[in-house]
Amino acid sequence: MKQEDVRQEDAIDLGRLLSIVVAKKKVVVCIVAVCTAIAAIVAFALPKEYTSQATVQVVDCDMGLGKTAGINISTDMELAKSNEVLKPVIEQVFTDLNPEDRPNVENFVKKYLEVTNPKGTRIIKIVARGRTPQDAKYIAENVSANFVKIKAKSNEDKKSVVVAAFDESIKNAVKESDEATAAMGKYIAEYGNNTDALEYQRLIREVEAKKAAYEALVVQAEQAKIQQSGNVIQLVDAANMPDENNLSGPKRKLIIAIGFVIGCMIALGYGLLLYKKDA
Repeated sequence: MKQEDVRQEDAIDLGRLLSIVVAKKKVVVCIVAVCTAIAAIVAFALPKEYTSQATVQVVDCDMGLGKTAGINISTDMELAKSNEVLKPVIEQVFTDLNPEDRPNVENFVKKYLEVTNPKGTRIIKIVARGRTPQDAKYIAENVSANFVKIKAKSNEDKKSVVVAAFDESIKNAVKESDEATAAMGKYIAEYGNNTDALEYQRLIREVEAKKAAYEALVVQAEQAKIQQSGNVIQLVDAANMPDENNLSGPKRKLIIAIGFVIGCMIALGYGLLLYKKDA
């Protein structure tokens, strides 16, 4: 019986609680209204934020002799967030601030930039946040432009090295082929055109092998040169100009709704406090 009495004492009479809240409805409404109003003030006091996006497609040219092109998207994403890409952008966006007051690259990335790669693609998305639509577009536009320029230069440097390596290999292959042909000619001059002799057959195979190696290198070199002249990185979607009325932040409606919910919770707590006092 005692346990049942305790349970009855601990149980909340919702009807009685509701009557208390209704009796104090002016206070309850004021609590909810004040919390909602504070949330609204905060929502409209927070600085506006706009978002612009640019999309880049990357095709790396990390080639070597006998290798095909390879792509390291994670490395390219880090390049897009590097000092070389971002410092010129920071200097232009924050011209109203002294150099020492401008964000460093790390803080700039955290607050104003998002670089992502949709899984299984060669696409890099550059999403920029700005204080104005113009700032957001400028950041996305210039980060993508700087990235494309630096990445293209890196690819050209890689390809130039590969082509130079092919040229050197072809030069050596020509020399070896000429030496094999000369050795064959010397043998024929001394021993005649004896096709059944083992040495003759060996020299013939060597001449053919050197010639085949040379021809294969020429084909690979031509392919590398064609790829060198190709566009290995390109801007797929240019940075868009955000709509001035379409804020990406702050989420004003959400902040106000949270303020309203907090007000309701405080009002409920106030009602429970009165309920306990009246018990």
